[in-house]
Amino acid sequence: MSYFDVQSGPGRRKEGGREKHYPKDGRYYQMVWDSFKRDLEEIEEKFKLVDHMESQRDKEAADYLRRSQVMFLTSTLDNFMHEVIRFGMKEVFVGKWKMTNAFLSYQVPFRIVFDYKKGREDSETFIDSVDDEFRRITLTYADQIKGKLSLVGLTVDVPKELDSGLRNLNKRRNAIAHQGDAVRGSDEKTRISSGEVKYFISLVSKMGDMVDRAVREKGIG
Repeated sequence: MSYFDVQSGPGRRKEGGREKHYPKDGRYYQMVWDSFKRDLEEIEEKFKLVDHMESQRDKEAADYLRRSQVMFLTSTLDNFMHEVIRFGMKEVFVGKWKMTNAFLSYQVPFRIVFDYKKGREDSETFIDSVDDEFRRITLTYADQIKGKLSLVGLTVDVPKELDSGLRNLNKRRNAIAHQGDAVRGSDEKTRISSGEVKYFISLVSKMGDMVDRAVREKGIG
C-alpha cells in the first residue's frame, strides 16, 4: 500500500509518512481512483445537510455548507491529479510506461539527485521526493492538468465547455478562499445555489473520468 490511509478517509495522506513498499500491480492506482470517487460521494452527501438547513430556514448555514463543498471539490480534483501523476512517474521510472521527453527534461532539486546517487533513497522514495516538490503546483485547471499529464505520456482531449467550467469553479473557489465570497465593494456575499454546486461536481467527475480512461488505456497492471 502507499501512503494513503484508507482507514482515516478517502484521499487523506498519512501524517506519519509513507509506507515504503509500492504495490507491484494495479492496486495502487485502483485505490487512488476509488478514493477519488468516495471523495465526490462524500461531497454530494452534504446536500442532505444543506436540505436540512434549508428546512430549518437557516440559509446562512446552508450557504456555508455549499461553499465548503466547493472548497473540498477543488481539493479532491487537485489530490487526484497529483496521485495520477505520481503513479505515472513510477510507471515510467520502472519502464512500464514509455519514457517521454518531458519526463527526461523535468528538473528536480539537486539534493534529491544527490541522495539517490549516494544510495540514501530507493526508486520509490526517489519518486516520493520528486512528488513532494511537484505538489507545490496546483492542478485544478484543464490546461495545467493536460500539461502535467504529458510528463508521463498521458493525453486528454478536454472540451471547451469543460475547460471553461473548471475555470469558473476555480474562480468561485478563489473568491470563497480569499474574499469570503463577498461581492466586491460590499459586505454581501455572492449568491450560491445547490444547482451551481452540483454543476461543479459534474465537471470534476467528468475530468476524473477522462483521466481515468487515459490511465487504464496506458495500463495499470
